[in-house]
Amino acid sequence: MIPTPSDSRNEPLSCGAPANADPPDPYREPPIKLDRLMDVRETAAALHRTERSLRWMVREGTAPKSALIGGRRLFRESDVRTFVNVAFEER
Repeated sequence: MIPTPSDSRNEPLSCGAPANADPPDPYREPPIKLDRLMDVRETAAALHRTERSLRWMVREGTAPKSALIGGRRLFRESDVRTFVNVAFEER
């Protein structure tokens, strides 16, 4: 016999959340939305520079903001975009 909705009287009702789920913590911070991170290769391509010239710019302090994360030089996409916009505003 195929069960029908009227035959499901013995099954517990489900409200979507598992019974053993922790209640939401009102003090927990929402997840952080991070900018896309670009490595030296991607950033150099975006700025129409070689990787070597971008590394030189980083050393001279004339490159977009960057950080060493896990031993890799990374740039936020928004910082690269700002770097380009400021360069056009100065002209």
